[in-house]
Amino acid sequence: MAPRKLFVQIFQAGGLAAPQVARLVHQTANHHTLLPMSLLWGANMALLALLLGHAVPGGLTLPVNAITPLMGVPVVMMLLTRRG
Repeated sequence: MAPRKLFVQIFQAGGLAAPQVARLVHQTANHHTLLPMSLLWGANMALLALLLGHAVPGGLTLPVNAITPLMGVPVVMMLLTRRG
């Protein structure tokens, strides 16, 4: 049970970041626009993490869940520390 929980928690950073990135980039709060854009941003973030995992020199491959937090956590931290 513990490895599955860890796997889900790591992906939550990307899952929290994708809608926020979509909202900031598209500058809208309209949910009819934001929902599909969030899905596309999340898919793009997952694809980028996969590509970065395969681009490690030396023939190594990093799992997606090792790279996803590197993209999601800075966005979440920015949102938590932002004032106003």
